[in-house]
Amino acid sequence: MVVTPSEPSARRAVRFIGDGKACAGMTRRILASRVILIATPDDEIAVVAQELARIGEEELRGRVVLHTSGAMYHTAAAMAAGHVLAVEEAATQLLVSLGMRRSEAVRALLPLTRQVLDNFEGLGSRAAWTGPLSRGDFKVVQAHLRALRESPQEFANVYAALSRLAARVLAQDTSGMLAELEKISVEEKPKAKASGGKA
Repeated sequence: MVVTPSEPSARRAVRFIGDGKACAGMTRRILASRVILIATPDDEIAVVAQELARIGEEELRGRVVLHTSGAMYHTAAAMAAGHVLAVEEAATQLLVSLGMRRSEAVRALLPLTRQVLDNFEGLGSRAAWTGPLSRGDFKVVQAHLRALRESPQEFANVYAALSRLAARVLAQDTSGMLAELEKISVEEKPKAKASGGKA
């Protein structure tokens, strides 16, 4: 049984799923199912659960009630998909700003990204880790941050934040790497201009 607020939307859902009987609104017929899947936005889950309990709390005993939403799960998916895309686009824009055509930039970057993801799948995260931070080359990391001064501030902020995240999740000596990155952060902070008065 596929339940949505209206009959037309329930029928569309059945067509999309490829099986099930369309039903508008929650009724006691739901309680005949051994497994009930709640596929609503996070802020609606409690409302649906309360309605299920109101309809037949006793009949729910022994049944499995699941939901597909959840900020624990969705956050991970957003990082692995949407945020990776944002980083890839930012890298593309950096190369374009240096004179590359967009198609060239994409062709240059995608093989690198695909290779590191293949290595992540086949070898694990630490073995797949590449770049100056993976080698502990903090001078190059600092040079990258200096090069990003000409870009919008978010580029340098993200580079620094991703470096700290990499230290947290990939480095064997997390605290040592974070300490080195903090030194770079202090050195790269914009210097305050001296005031113009006499001492």
